[in-house]
Amino acid sequence: MSDQTKPRLSIEPSSPELVPAIKRFNERLCKSPADPGLRLGERPGECYSLQANPPLIYKDSFVLTENGEVRGGCLLQVQPFWLDSNLTPVVNIQAPLTEGLFDRKYSHVAMYMMRHLLRQHPRIFAVGMGGLDRPFPRVLKAFRWRVEPVPFFFRVLSAGRFLDEMARLKSSPLVRFSVGVAKYTGAAWLGLAALQRRRGPALSRQQFHTERVTSWGDWADEIWREARDQYSFAAVRNLETLRLLYPEDDRYTIVRVLQGKRPVGWAVLLNTQMDGNAYFGNMRVGTILDCFSISGWETAVVQAALQCFNDLRVDVVVTNQSHAAWAAAFAATGFLSYCSNYLVATSGEITQTLEKMPPGIDHLHITRGDGDGRIHL
Repeated sequence: MSDQTKPRLSIEPSSPELVPAIKRFNERLCKSPADPGLRLGERPGECYSLQANPPLIYKDSFVLTENGEVRGGCLLQVQPFWLDSNLTPVVNIQAPLTEGLFDRKYSHVAMYMMRHLLRQHPRIFAVGMGGLDRPFPRVLKAFRWRVEPVPFFFRVLSAGRFLDEMARLKSSPLVRFSVGVAKYTGAAWLGLAALQRRRGPALSRQQFHTERVTSWGDWADEIWREARDQYSFAAVRNLETLRLLYPEDDRYTIVRVLQGKRPVGWAVLLNTQMDGNAYFGNMRVGTILDCFSISGWETAVVQAALQCFNDLRVDVVVTNQSHAAWAAAFAATGFLSYCSNYLVATSGEITQTLEKMPPGIDHLHITRGDGDGRIHL
């Protein structure tokens, strides 16, 4: 094959000129057995900058082309992170798609894309990805990334509703019958109460108080400055970035925790009425999307979030948390853990930095608020 006829792979920013080729890629993807709903963005101009001159957090859309035909693409979100006790820009790769998902002839495309991205952005990570058995995590492992599940925690607040929906989602008549018997004999309540018992002492209302707030203030900076050194790897959560990540609108409920007049922690909550969801059916699901606190106040933040969700009458509360102190706080307040398909993957450079640090790998702070983790919530 001559140089003129060899396929030429290249990565370039999405542009209006490439929209017809992106649409053709999406059409091929739609006809394939790949996951439904997967698409490359067809409006490149919609990638955003959350702050101008210079941008603090921004997304860029890229596509991989072969002789002008689109064979894959991704989004890159760049934002400041706290790593090795320093502020540094880190790249989060989101929604990576390649034609290799449905045509083995293009199985090399994902490897090409990752080699290119790592040359440009050695400090890069990914979250989500749907499970260790999926194609993208396998590609990352081939590049010797560290790929691990972010622990999933849940707590049932309405046992009857929860069991009804779980039974409805199951196809086995035996499961439906067993759940029905458990519910109407009261065994469900006793079983859940036993499973969700506290594994640590509750903090009294005299030790802290909580309040819902409608906006971020200087108190967020105070918490960030005092708490950041307990985290080995975390997206910056100061006033400036929180206003961008969680703007003041009806989607988010912000809960603040105080010791006297001293702010010690916060949580960002979602309250979602599901409609035929594959995992939660028609339940009202409360999500602890993000949280942050001064060391030792994690349990108080979890208690505050639970109280808020009780007031909102949600059926089940869910969250994903990677940091050891937060995992302990959720376990102590009666949350149960279950297998997680929400992953975090860190490039070789980030992983090597973390392994040399005293806090180590267990002190990453990854939640559903990071990257594109809010999808499906």
